Amino acid sequence: MENLEKIKRAIEVEIKHRYIDIRGQNQTFSQFIKSEARKIYKSTGKNPRWNIIMETFDGYKCFDVNDRRKAIDRLVKVIKLTLEEENATTKINEKGEQQLEAPDKVDVTYIKGVGPKVAYYLNKMGIDTALDLITYFPRKHIDYSSRTLIKNLKEGENTTIFGYVKSVSAFNTKNNLSVTKIKIQDESGNIELSFFQAKASRIMQEKIKAQFPINSAIMVSGIVKRNSYTHKLTLDKPTYSIMSGEFIEEKSTNLNLGRIVPIYTVCDGLNIKTLRRAIHNAIEMYQDYIIDVLPNYIKEKHNILPKKIAVKQIHFPESIELME
Repeated sequence: MENLEKIKRAIEVEIKHRYIDIRGQNQTFSQFIKSEARKIYKSTGKNPRWNIIMETFDGYKCFDVNDRRKAIDRLVKVIKLTLEEENATTKINEKGEQQLEAPDKVDVTYIKGVGPKVAYYLNKMGIDTALDLITYFPRKHIDYSSRTLIKNLKEGENTTIFGYVKSVSAFNTKNNLSVTKIKIQDESGNIELSFFQAKASRIMQEKIKAQFPINSAIMVSGIVKRNSYTHKLTLDKPTYSIMSGEFIEEKSTNLNLGRIVPIYTVCDGLNIKTLRRAIHNAIEMYQDYIIDVLPNYIKEKHNILPKKIAVKQIHFPESIELME
């Protein structure tokens, strides 16, 4: 592709001049990259990777040197992937069936559950290929084995619940306390919790309420007790953590509630459940391409799992022991 060759030459010049957004006869380096990326975007059926390149180089002139290096590294990676896709040929295995490409050569768009719209957000996160998706590891896990449904709460038990914030209010009492009340709902019911602090101004109350965005996912732990005024169950001195994205899976999914669930960093516009399912599908499809580099005797000596099993357990551990 002629456009790619022009871009590669422009990159060499920009690097030679130490990322100054060098000006040519008619435009700067970043303007040229945007223009060429737009042409490629249209000619490749609006591949979201090139849309991300256009957005990136739109702000290139405002970047510091480190961010400009990262932008060019990203551009080089996209060029390489585009060239590999152009040169790709269909391979047939011994059974006469179409053979899968290696995951580092498969555009993430073609993973089940992705498609162009989701691929756009994945590309923004630097996830371009099936391999990128498989190696996008969770930042933490939630152990649902310690979870109690709201309808099953029992007075006196120390428990943990997972749900979504459905309402929040804040007010001051006559004895100089500020009370924040939140209603949490899971698939079995709802519960109202109270948080107490010193008397707060109206502005401070709004700041406290803002810590509990409506429909945000929340994990709360505490001892179940009965509210002396409403006589309904609540949690005494609850501790909480607001979670990013929707972490509760529907019961119909194979990533159900009875397991340890991975939590990933996501960008705005991408649902964490969509990402989780895409990663699961990529692993199921390409796990046989995950190659061990350690000899068997070393794995046996140190009780090391095969790599493809280890990768799957990092994402979707079957137990705390396997996760650790």
